[in-house]
Amino acid sequence: MSFGLVALLLPTVSASAAEGSSFAALGPEAIWLRWIGAIFVIMAIGGLLVFWINLRLQGQVGAQTRALRASEVRMRNLFENTPVAIVEMDFSAVVAWLEGLRREGVTDLLTHLAAHQGLSAEKFPLVRVIAANRTVLRLSGARDVEDYERLRIKTRTPAVIDAFEAQLCALWDGAVEMTRELRYRGVDGLPGHSLMHWSMPEEAGRPDHTRVQVAFTDLGMLRATEEKLREIEDRWRLAVISINAGIWEYNFTTGEMFFSDRWKEIIGFAPEELANERGEFWTRIHSDDLDRVKQAMSDYLSGQRGNYSVEFRMRCRDGSYKWILSRGRALFDATGKPQRLIGAHSDIDESKRAEAALRSSSARYRMLFESNPSPMWVYDRSTFVFLMVNTAAVRAYGYTREEFLQMTIFDLRTAVEAERLREAIAGRPVGGHEHDPLLWRHLCKDGAEVYAEVATRDYELDGRPAVLVVAQDVTQRHLAEEQLRSSETRYRTLFESAVEGVYESTADGFRSVNPALARMFGFGNPAEMLGDRRRDFSALYVQPGRRAEFLALMRGRDALFDFESEIRRPDGSIRWISENASAVRDKNGQLLYIHGFVSDITDRRQAENALRSSEERYRVLFENAPVAILEYDFSPVLRWLRKARETGVQDILAHLDNDAAAYAAAMERVELVGLNREAMQLVAASSKQEVVESLRDVFIGEAEIGHRSVCRALWEGRNALEGELTINAIDGMPRRVFYRWWVPSLGDEASFAWTQIVLVDLTGIKRTEAALAAERERLSVTLRAMAEGVITTDMQGKVLFLNEAAGQLTGWSEEVAIGRRVDEVCVLRHEKTNAVVTVPVGAALAGANVIELPMDTVLLDRQGVPRLVEGRGAPIHDLNSQAIGAVLVLRDVTERARLEGEILRASKLESVGILAGGIAHDFNNLLTVVMGNLTLAMLDSQAMAAAGRWLQDAERGVMRARDLTQQLLTFARGGEPVRSAVRLPEVVREAANFALHGSKVRCEFAIDEDLWTAEVDKGQIGQVVQNLVINAVQATPDGGIMHIAMRNEHLPDSGARPLAAGNYLCIEIRDTGSGIRPDHLPRIFDPYFTTKQSGSGLGLATVYSIIRKHQGHIEVESELGHGTVFRFWLPAAPEARPALPEQASVPGNLAGRVLFMDDEEPIRSIAEALLKRLGFEVVTVSDGREAVRVYAEGRRTGKSFDVVIMDLTVPGGMGGKAAMTELIKIDPQVKGIVSSGYSSDPVMANYRAHGFRGMVPKPYKLTDLAKTIRTVLEGGSQD
Repeated sequence: MSFGLVALLLPTVSASAAEGSSFAALGPEAIWLRWIGAIFVIMAIGGLLVFWINLRLQGQVGAQTRALRASEVRMRNLFENTPVAIVEMDFSAVVAWLEGLRREGVTDLLTHLAAHQGLSAEKFPLVRVIAANRTVLRLSGARDVEDYERLRIKTRTPAVIDAFEAQLCALWDGAVEMTRELRYRGVDGLPGHSLMHWSMPEEAGRPDHTRVQVAFTDLGMLRATEEKLREIEDRWRLAVISINAGIWEYNFTTGEMFFSDRWKEIIGFAPEELANERGEFWTRIHSDDLDRVKQAMSDYLSGQRGNYSVEFRMRCRDGSYKWILSRGRALFDATGKPQRLIGAHSDIDESKRAEAALRSSSARYRMLFESNPSPMWVYDRSTFVFLMVNTAAVRAYGYTREEFLQMTIFDLRTAVEAERLREAIAGRPVGGHEHDPLLWRHLCKDGAEVYAEVATRDYELDGRPAVLVVAQDVTQRHLAEEQLRSSETRYRTLFESAVEGVYESTADGFRSVNPALARMFGFGNPAEMLGDRRRDFSALYVQPGRRAEFLALMRGRDALFDFESEIRRPDGSIRWISENASAVRDKNGQLLYIHGFVSDITDRRQAENALRSSEERYRVLFENAPVAILEYDFSPVLRWLRKARETGVQDILAHLDNDAAAYAAAMERVELVGLNREAMQLVAASSKQEVVESLRDVFIGEAEIGHRSVCRALWEGRNALEGELTINAIDGMPRRVFYRWWVPSLGDEASFAWTQIVLVDLTGIKRTEAALAAERERLSVTLRAMAEGVITTDMQGKVLFLNEAAGQLTGWSEEVAIGRRVDEVCVLRHEKTNAVVTVPVGAALAGANVIELPMDTVLLDRQGVPRLVEGRGAPIHDLNSQAIGAVLVLRDVTERARLEGEILRASKLESVGILAGGIAHDFNNLLTVVMGNLTLAMLDSQAMAAAGRWLQDAERGVMRARDLTQQLLTFARGGEPVRSAVRLPEVVREAANFALHGSKVRCEFAIDEDLWTAEVDKGQIGQVVQNLVINAVQATPDGGIMHIAMRNEHLPDSGARPLAAGNYLCIEIRDTGSGIRPDHLPRIFDPYFTTKQSGSGLGLATVYSIIRKHQGHIEVESELGHGTVFRFWLPAAPEARPALPEQASVPGNLAGRVLFMDDEEPIRSIAEALLKRLGFEVVTVSDGREAVRVYAEGRRTGKSFDVVIMDLTVPGGMGGKAAMTELIKIDPQVKGIVSSGYSSDPVMANYRAHGFRGMVPKPYKLTDLAKTIRTVLEGGSQD
């Protein structure tokens, strides 16, 4: 190595160079040199960037150098040509200042900056701009980086300082990346809006404050972006034209070469110093590069390469070598033989010297590409496959970087958009062009569609034709533009479909009109109206000068309103129009054209004319109205109310009392401005003046209350009020009037000057109403008191009124029924056929006479319950005998029909009872004969020995038959009980079991062991038990258990029950059935009260009657759904001792004469035999009359009878009752015993009252007969 070369390099070598570093310098021999043991620093152009170069020295430029060069070119193109503004800055001085603040104890930077206003602006120049791409220079208006730095310092707007403070905070917090929106004003004075992306690279794991990149993405409107892109395109077009390259030409035909002046200048020659000779070209190429250059040219000319482009070293005038980029294109003849080769030489020596710097520059440009906030990608121009994508694209579209590199640009589009893209690519020129931004719809990975504004530039990546794409998401802006277009469409539609006429006009005529205006002027459509440009539009007006008058007014005004004119349409008809117009002028104020809106006011003008006519008619009506009308100026009261509202009054009535003086003053100012003749007559005045002078005397008392009501109405926003009040006429007579007060418009004070009050004299009407009210009240009371239902209807059969009885019958209340059809309220059916019965209202109205309801008519109430009714319908006439409606009268005869049925049923039962009594009487007579014969047989010892058991069974059968006859006698109801001492358990059991026969109810008995005997009629008490048990069975249809209990009770004098003190037997019958409703309990013992459709309502009434006749008492308890308990008390026998079994033996030691009377000869025979067995002398007779005769004869002959036994009933002859009366006349001490098969006959129950000493019912046992006779003979009476 020569000393001179070393000396040449020494000024660039740092004293701190480290061992192992390498460097390269281009010396006279153009060789690579190696410096052992040191590294050096190369200062880039302008000293802006610092690069550490650590390359392995190679003997020649290898593949790595070429790759670095290509990468640098690619990244520089990205940096220079991207539409995003990018600035590289040095923040090292700022960082040093911030570190100083930390040492001073500052902990919160924002607080510190806020406390020191202007500090941020003061420190702003500490940031140095290292580099700025063309977009930055273009947007700022700077010539170069230094000029941009001066402008940046000079234009420190508040927005710029705010952004700088955000950068300071990022540095303070240790952040390496920050994004912020920035608003600014550009060099053109227009406002701008950008997205600032601030990022800091890292070197050896630490932030590099000297190389901070700031990217500004324009967020302006679409048109601004298009304008900027056009400026970029123009700039690059000029740049291509003005390329600073040397041109050369090689003529293969002549062998001559041409070199331009610039070609010569590049290698240091003046134009005249170098001849255009082929040798000058080849001999100056470095020997190491000559073969490569020739091979490149040969390959291109032979067609093996598509272009001629080669880099080589060429010797300069001073002997040094300079790197040249040579490119060219050849012209070929028809045979493909080259004719000429024209090319250009570019001086790339500076780039070669800066090759080391290119490595760092490549990384820097790659970082700018990656960190750009806008999606960017590079795709292959032939295959359309993605070659590079930045992080913003990955974030925006959702695909990973690996997925992107497997896709084509068509994968981001729908099928329609993909086809559109192919057409756009096919029609787009290539070759370094920057293309205008276009709007596209892109598809994200998740299927979402976004609108993107895409800017592209042709690009070369590693020798492959490619396209650089920058996409900005303009979805929101696009949607806003769509809405704007839609809005314009709507406004156009509104113009076309407007009801009013709309036009644009000049002084010469209409330029455009909408369909409504064309129709208004009598044309079919706008085209017909505007078709004849020669039309004189003044002729459309009835007054020809009206158009000129309109134009004259518009020349001096900006707007004209309500310009009314008459127009004549082509069909000759006349219409009135009203125009509202505005003038559009140029900058000098000259009228350009007029916008106008036209309304057809023909109807309004006609209405105004009609209104004037109506006003005249109203005035006549006002004066001649049959009601009193007064007009007041009520404005003073309105002003008083407004003042109250302004002072915050809430309660106007309270304020009226508190501010009475002011209100009175306002009322004093209220003036009467008008009144009609009827008003003067109402107050008995002869003139308006008299009314004005007496007004305060006329409206007093209630009128003052009316004034308060008016104030309240106005306060609450009501403009009308009505009611009644009394006024005092001038003649002193009070008048009751109806008044209506109103204000035409609450919002118009002028309306209060004509406040109107209408007064209708009600004095006569009120007198008539009072008389009608009294009559109506009398009628109402009468209708309410009526048991019949009354319904009145109108002529259409709709209910107008129904009284309370009708409401109860139909189940409809008056409020609900009124207005409904009468056949809906009154549903009538025939009781037996269920056929519909027509309500006789229509027939009554049609025939003008009274129509009766058919027999057996049933009314179904609202719940469907039938009621048997009688009724009639009749028309209602007015004073002119014209029918105005009908009345329907209904009477509920259900209860009457039921009572009639019950009477009929009772009559039938009575007949059956008589029949049953007769049968029982005859049957008992037969049983008496049978019983007597059985008794005689049983008294025969031989017969008893032979057939005693069968005779006893026969006797029991006879007694059972007797009991059956007793059951039969229950049909013969009524009569006093035939009391005797009875053992109740047998009676109750027998009656209960008889009633339960065939039912699902089981009976359980609880009877005290020492139960007393009862003084009762055995048959009637059995009937009581049967009725109560039957009721219990009917209340328990699904079966159950019935409990019957009997016990002794001694009741005191002051007991809770209406019974005398003494001994009683209590019988309790308890069931588990459905129970009785509480409202029914008080009525269950009432005759004919029943809740059963087929019931007679006599069962419990009979029970109650029988027990009362026995001096007993009955009570009932019931719970709905849980069952019923009946308890009744019967008096015990006087001894009140337990009943003993009957004695079976026949009493002995009986003697005397007995007179026995019975109409049945078998009974007489068997009685005679039995009495003789008892020891008596017996005389028998067949009727009472004979008995009286025989008894009297016996007394006369001295053969008196000790006892007389007589049958009560003798068909066709004197019975026992009548005979006893005759016997008492003969012998008051006669001892008579009555006997009858009618055991329930009243004489049997009260035999003493008829003179008898005892009684024995048929059939009877011998022991019963003997006991009765003994008792009577001993002088007692049977109890």
